[in-house]
Amino acid sequence: MTLLPPELISLDIWHTLIVPNPQFKVLQVELFADFLGVKPDSTFQAIVKQVDEWAYQKSLLGKDTSFEERIEQISSLLPQGNVSLLLDVEKLYQDMELLFLHYAPLLIEKDLTETLQIIRQKGIQIALLSNTGFIKGQTMRKFLKNSQILAHVDIAIFSNEVGICKPHPQIFELLIQRVSNRAKLWHVGDSYEADYIGAVNMGLQAFLLQNSRDNLNFAINIQTTPSIQFLLNYL
Repeated sequence: MTLLPPELISLDIWHTLIVPNPQFKVLQVELFADFLGVKPDSTFQAIVKQVDEWAYQKSLLGKDTSFEERIEQISSLLPQGNVSLLLDVEKLYQDMELLFLHYAPLLIEKDLTETLQIIRQKGIQIALLSNTGFIKGQTMRKFLKNSQILAHVDIAIFSNEVGICKPHPQIFELLIQRVSNRAKLWHVGDSYEADYIGAVNMGLQAFLLQNSRDNLNFAINIQTTPSIQFLLNYL
C-alpha cells in the first residue's frame, strides 16, 4: 500500500468510534412515544425506523435532517395524524440529551484515547466528521468531553451545524483547507457511500472499517482497516 504520510486523519463517529447504548435506544423510543401520546409498541418502533431510513436516504444527497424535522415526520405518520406542532420539541430534546449522556454510547475500541494521543504525538491533526441523526453536535461534544476523546481532537464537524451531510463534497472541503495536499488527508468510516466513496471522490485517502454495516465483502479495490489502532502501522 502506497500512502502519503497524513497531515490530518478524519474519523467518522457512529459505528466507527462508538455504538449506541442498547438501553438508550429502548428509552429513546419510549420517550418519543410518551411525547406523542402513543404506545411504544412494534408499530411505533417501525415508524421511528422508517423515519431514520428516510433521513439516511436524504443524507446520501448531502441533506441534513434536523431533530425537529425527524420528530415532525414521525408525528405525521401516526394514525391520529400530526400532533407535534402543539408540543414542546425543545423540551423533548433536552430530556433525550439527559438520557443519552446517562446511558452513554459504548467505545468500539477500548484503547481509543491512547491511539488518538499517539497520532497527535506524531504531529498529525485529528478531525471528527459526523452526520448527526437524532443526536446534535452540541450533545455529542458533551459526551466526547466526558469520555476524554475531545481532548485529542483538533476539529469536530457535525452535519446539523453546517447543514451538509457526507458524502457531499462541501463537508470534506471544510477539512481539505487544513492540509497542504488533499492526499495527505485520510478519512476513516464505516459507510461505503458516505465515508469511503465520499472521501475517494474528493481525492482523499479513505479507509473503510472492516466492521462496516454495508456488507460489501470487502472487494479488492476497497482500502480497509480493522480498527483505528491498526492505522498506527502506516504512520
